[in-house]
Amino acid sequence: GNLRFQREEYAEALAEYDRASHAFGRLRVRDETVIGLEVNRAVALTQLDRDADALQIFHRLERECTRREFDLLRAQIQMNGAYVHFLRADFDAALRCLGPAADYFRRTEHPAFLASCLLNRAEVYQELNLHRETGELAREAVSLFAAEGLRDDQALALSQEALARLALGTP
Repeated sequence: GNLRFQREEYAEALAEYDRASHAFGRLRVRDETVIGLEVNRAVALTQLDRDADALQIFHRLERECTRREFDLLRAQIQMNGAYVHFLRADFDAALRCLGPAADYFRRTEHPAFLASCLLNRAEVYQELNLHRETGELAREAVSLFAAEGLRDDQALALSQEALARLALGTP
């Protein structure tokens, strides 16, 4: 499924995720790996413009992770759900999801996930014309991505910071 997803074959990826989900169901396995699989299914649904289905899965998984104390997975789910809300231009919901996720990643020292949350928040702020705040978030994301050696993500954050600077008239 992940290979199909990487090739942007989202329908095929979803079919593979569904097969794996059914296999785990027959085995009566419901652990963090299976929840991670469900996250992948929801992301594939998002790519197929089935965002309402994806959000429904994310909400269900977030409740399950809260109940089972899978805190890292819950924060990842919140971050992914925020992205779907962003795509739907539901910026308040996106920010509500990103806040607790970023807090968790900062508190538990997960710099790459924190940087992704900050960059996602910066994109929301850019849409809301909050350019100064966008730049600040993007700058922090740049340094976190750089420290983790994630050059592609660092470049995306630099691009976001550049857009904020242009909007502020400070190229």
